[in-house]
Amino acid sequence: STSAIMVRLATTTGSSTLLGWPSDTFAIDVVPNDEGAGSPSAGNNDNSVNSVNDNNKNNQVHTVLIFTPGNPGLMEWYIPFFQGILRGLGTGYACRGVANASHSVDPQKANAAAYETNNSSNDNNNNNQRRNTAIPWTVDGQALHKCAFLDQVLQEFEGNPQQRRIHFIFVSHSIGCHFLQRACVYRPDFLNRARLILHLMPFIRMKAPPRQQRLLNQVASAPQTTITLHETVMRGLAALPLSAVDALMMNSMNDAPGRKIAAQLVRLPCFARNFFTLGTEEIRDVPEEFDVSVLSIA
Repeated sequence: STSAIMVRLATTTGSSTLLGWPSDTFAIDVVPNDEGAGSPSAGNNDNSVNSVNDNNKNNQVHTVLIFTPGNPGLMEWYIPFFQGILRGLGTGYACRGVANASHSVDPQKANAAAYETNNSSNDNNNNNQRRNTAIPWTVDGQALHKCAFLDQVLQEFEGNPQQRRIHFIFVSHSIGCHFLQRACVYRPDFLNRARLILHLMPFIRMKAPPRQQRLLNQVASAPQTTITLHETVMRGLAALPLSAVDALMMNSMNDAPGRKIAAQLVRLPCFARNFFTLGTEEIRDVPEEFDVSVLSIA
């Protein structure tokens, strides 16, 4: 269609503090026809940061795509995918996404939960100021983190009384599908705004074949051993140049930009705790049968 061909996008990446945790975010907006004309990048480089008048943008939007990632839950892998979707949908739509708490290639964000834990004994006088590590390290915590993000999106688009009520299209990947379902159980008002829920390769139950399940159960029963082993491997990778790690991953990842992000991530030993503390709880906590309770409260 003409709108799909002519559409221009403004893509921004940033950070929002949700439940005390700085979290990577992205926003993709359709640039109104009367804006961005003076910026060559507005139509030619969707990865650039473009200025869009917030009032005009929000008044035109009726549906926001909300993305919930899996584990690891980074944003960078998915932005081109959603840019393509927004080009096809055209005006009236926007997209917002948030990384999982403490899931980032930014070392400070990736190390935040471990820092909080390691320094808690030296911070007895500031107990009320400490962040809750259950947010980044548990399934329920990550679900609550997504609730906080959705509240922020609603404030962005409906904070002005003149703005219209928006609807959501939820798109989730892997364990992010479970996070989203839990968020909708906690907050039925989010589900009531849903026009569509898309689960991409969903991990919403834990029922592997017996042999694989036994292995997963062993890993889940010894999270600290699993974490320590992978921290050691990742320290070795961190000692290598990024280009060398990228070369090691070429056989398993053909996408060069995505591989570069993965290479950065595996060179952050602190991320092993974030990934496996959450991941082993996923194995122990996610239901063995499909969790359909979220579908019964619409």
